[in-house]
Amino acid sequence: MHLFWLSHTGFGINTNILETNVLNLGVVIAFVVVNLGKAFGEALNTRRERVLKAMARAEERYKQSQILVKEAKVNFTKVKYKAIRIRSNGRVYLKRLHLILLELARYEQRRLRKSEYDKGILAEKKGFALIQSHLLKRIFEKTPNKIVKQLQDKNSQDQVTLYSINKLLQKPSNQ
Repeated sequence: MHLFWLSHTGFGINTNILETNVLNLGVVIAFVVVNLGKAFGEALNTRRERVLKAMARAEERYKQSQILVKEAKVNFTKVKYKAIRIRSNGRVYLKRLHLILLELARYEQRRLRKSEYDKGILAEKKGFALIQSHLLKRIFEKTPNKIVKQLQDKNSQDQVTLYSINKLLQKPSNQ
């Protein structure tokens, strides 16, 4: 009562309807097909729902990414213009700074020249003061000695006296 049999000659199909009980087999096969169809249908429906959900999530992510791309483009444009402004402001700032530094360098140059001039004048004054003090020192050291020597010298005293007398005599004649 088997639909299929194995014989010594090979594998074959039993075509005897009474032995194979085709009605039972038909019912079993129909039951299996219906139940397997439902199971496969449910599995396919579950799979389709998962695929549709995955596609919906992917579509949502795509929309979000498009929004983010638009925002990124807007932000990029803003940043680009801001960078241009910063670069432009930087150039203006550098030009101003350059002018300030040039003026500061000129001021320092004038200050150094004046300082050098003042140093030269100060050195000159110090030199004159040194020479003056040296000369005064020599005068005060040597002059009293010479005066004392001349006063002690009889010949010098006579000369001073004659000189003084001559001067006195000349004054009344000039008047």
